[in-house]
Amino acid sequence: MKTIMIVATKNCNYARTLLQRLNGLDMPCDIAFVDDNPALIEKYQLMSSPNIVIDDQVVFRGGQENRMPIISELRNLCQKVILN
Repeated sequence: MKTIMIVATKNCNYARTLLQRLNGLDMPCDIAFVDDNPALIEKYQLMSSPNIVIDDQVVFRGGQENRMPIISELRNLCQKVILN
């Protein structure tokens, strides 16, 4: 099974929303905070928060130009990556 991880800052208001949405879709995921593990910033070339990483591939990058994905978009995004 592929691992889903949310990578965010501790003060990111959207990280917990993403966590709830993914868990609500029965897509178990972990949350990692760059505050505790700054190496994640370089590893995934992160510039904003939150981010969704599936098996070491960043599939969503948060930020001012990207709105939060709605539940149907999350489902499609995760299924697309998981099925590949």
